[in-house]
Amino acid sequence: MRIGPIGFWELVVILVIILLFFGRSRLPRLAKSIRTSVREFRNEVRQPNNADKDSEERAGSEQTTEEDATRALKDNLSEDIRDKTRG
Repeated sequence: MRIGPIGFWELVVILVIILLFFGRSRLPRLAKSIRTSVREFRNEVRQPNNADKDSEERAGSEQTTEEDATRALKDNLSEDIRDKTRG
């Protein structure tokens, strides 16, 4: 039986190598992470407009986070300078 360019025995050999490489304990976690990744990929492909909006929102929130961090850093530096000049 052939499945595309890969036959049955080639598939069995690949699965055995994967089993040896990852071990029995990691296979369920590996399958779950692959399943989650495929599901997220399908959702993103189906809704490309929402992904653009989400990325724009994230970019805006990252910019405000940077501004907040810069402000906090400046405030801390100015407090340090005041403390050093007083003491």
